[in-house]
Amino acid sequence: MSEDILINVTPQETRVAILGSGVVQELLIERAASRGLVGNIYMGRVARVLPGMQSAFVDMGLERAAFLHVADIWEHRKNADEPAPPIERILAEGQPLLVQVVKDPIGTKGARLSTQVSIAGRLLVYLPAVSAEEHPHIGISQRIEDEGGRQQLRDRLKELLPGEEKGGFIVRTLAEAASDEELRADLDYLRHLWGVIRERSAGGGAPAPLRLYQDLSLAQRVLRDMVSAETGRVVIDSRENYQKLAAFAQNYMPQVHGKLEHYIGERPLLPPPSRGVGTAPKVLENEGIGAYEPAAEPPRVPADSNAQPAPTSSEAGGPAAAGGAAPIGIEIGNPDIVRPDRLIGHVTLRRAPAFGAPPSPPSRSRACLFRGGTGSCEHSCQFNRSS
Repeated sequence: MSEDILINVTPQETRVAILGSGVVQELLIERAASRGLVGNIYMGRVARVLPGMQSAFVDMGLERAAFLHVADIWEHRKNADEPAPPIERILAEGQPLLVQVVKDPIGTKGARLSTQVSIAGRLLVYLPAVSAEEHPHIGISQRIEDEGGRQQLRDRLKELLPGEEKGGFIVRTLAEAASDEELRADLDYLRHLWGVIRERSAGGGAPAPLRLYQDLSLAQRVLRDMVSAETGRVVIDSRENYQKLAAFAQNYMPQVHGKLEHYIGERPLLPPPSRGVGTAPKVLENEGIGAYEPAAEPPRVPADSNAQPAPTSSEAGGPAAAGGAAPIGIEIGNPDIVRPDRLIGHVTLRRAPAFGAPPSPPSRSRACLFRGGTGSCEHSCQFNRSS
C-alpha cells in the first residue's frame, strides 16, 4: 500500500500525518516547548572541579552549568570495569571537553553529562571510539531473544564494518527484519554524522562552549525512520523547513531527497489543532493533497422526544435571515447534536433587535458551548431554550 507523509510546521509545534490510501493512519506531534536537551552534543568548558564530590561543572552556554561525575568520564579507562582515576587528575578548570547530555535539567539542577557519545539511527546505535586502542563491540537488543538470530545479526554487521572502525554498535530490534542494504545505509549515515561532529569540534572556529549536534527533530526522525520504498512522497508546508529537510536528506539519505515536495497551496496542509475533538481529517479530492476538513458526523437524535435539533444561523436569526436578529458575540452555526464529552459549559446569548425593527428589549436565550462551536447536547438543556 502506497503511503504519503504530510509535515505541518508552525513555531509552536510540528505535526506529521502518515496517510495510507488517502486515510490518516498515524498522527505524530512534537511541541517546540517540550523538546529537551538529551542527546545533544557540546564542546563545553570545565568551569569548576570538585575533588570532594569527584565531579565537575561544565559550562555549555546554557542557563546553568551542567554536572559531570567521574564515573561518566570514559577516555582514561582501559576497560568498562576499571574505575576511573581521580577527577582532579583528568580535568582542569578552563579545559575544553566533548560531552553529551544524558539527563535534562530539573528545577535548579543543571543537565547531566557523559563523555561517552552515542548516536541513534534507525537500525543501529553508534558508540564512537573514545581511544585508538578500542576494538569494535557489537551489542544486540535484548528484545531479540533468539540466540541464533542474535549471532546472525552480529556476523552480518561485522561483515559490513570497515577495517579501520574502532567504535561500537548496538543493533536495534527493527534490524531483525532489515536487509544488508538497509544496515549498510544506516551504518554509513551514522559514521558520516560522527565525522561531521568531529570536524566541527576540531574546526577551531567559535570557542567553547559550542553546540556541535542537536538531537533530530520530529521531521528529521520521520525521514530517517519512516520513509521507505513504499513512501510515495513527503510533503512539507514550510519553505524554510523544506530547505532544511532537503539539505539533511541530500547529505545523509540521498535516496529520500527525490520524495520531498514543498506544498504551496492556499488551504492548510492539515486542519488547525483547534478543530473538534474526535473528528478525523479526510482528503478533499477536488483540492488535491493538503486540503483537509473534519469528517462529517451524522446528526444524532436525542432520546428525549421533546428535544429539537438546533436551528441553523438563518433559523436562529443570523445575518442570512431576512428581518431576523443577529446574535451578539457568538455565532450559531452547527445544528448537529453534540456528544456530552465535548460539552464545555453553557452560555447566554443576547440578541439585539433587527435593523429597522421597532425598539424592544434584547431577547436572551441559553446555548451549550462545546469544542468546535455552539449547539445542543444530550443533557436536559436545549439549544434555543429560554433562560
